[in-house]
Amino acid sequence: MLVAFPLTFYTSAWSAFVIYTVHHQAFWWLAGLCSSVAGLACAVLAGAVSARLGRLRADALRTAAIRPEAGRFQLVAFLAFALNLLAQHESAGAHHVARVSLPLDAGALAPVQAVPDAALAILLCSVGLAFSVLGALRSWLHVQHEHRRKAAEAEHANHQPRPSRTSRTPLVPT
Repeated sequence: MLVAFPLTFYTSAWSAFVIYTVHHQAFWWLAGLCSSVAGLACAVLAGAVSARLGRLRADALRTAAIRPEAGRFQLVAFLAFALNLLAQHESAGAHHVARVSLPLDAGALAPVQAVPDAALAILLCSVGLAFSVLGALRSWLHVQHEHRRKAAEAEHANHQPRPSRTSRTPLVPT
C-alpha cells in the first residue's frame, strides 16, 4: 500500500511547520516545504499505480485504492497540500511575509529579516492531514468489510447441512 508514504510526508510537513512557528528557523520552513512536495509526488504516484492496477484487475472496483469515498478524501487532502505549496511559494517571494527584528548585544536591533508566515501552512496541512487520515481509515474499513464478506461466503459454501433431529434414519446401522 502506497498510502503510507504520502501520509508520512504530510505528517512531517505539518510537524515541520509547527516547529517553524515555534522556533522561526528557516530550516523547518524548508523541511515543511520539501515534505509537502514529497507527499504530493507520492500521492500522484500512488494514484497512478492504483489506476494502473484498476485497469489490469477485473475486480478493481472492490479494492480500497479505487473506492470512490476514500478517493474523494484523498483528493481533498491533495488539493489542500497543493494549495499550501502555492501559498508557501507565494509567501517566500515577499508577499504575506512577517518581519522579525532580532536584538543585538548593545540593545540595537539587527537588520530586519523576512520570515514566511506559517499560520496558513499549518491550517492547510491540518485539513489535508485530517482528510488523508479519514481516506486511509475509510479504505481500511472497506478492506476489513471485504475480508469478512469473503470469509462468510467461503464458510457458507463449505457448510454441509446437518441431518435434522426429526429424521427417521437410525444412528446405529442395523
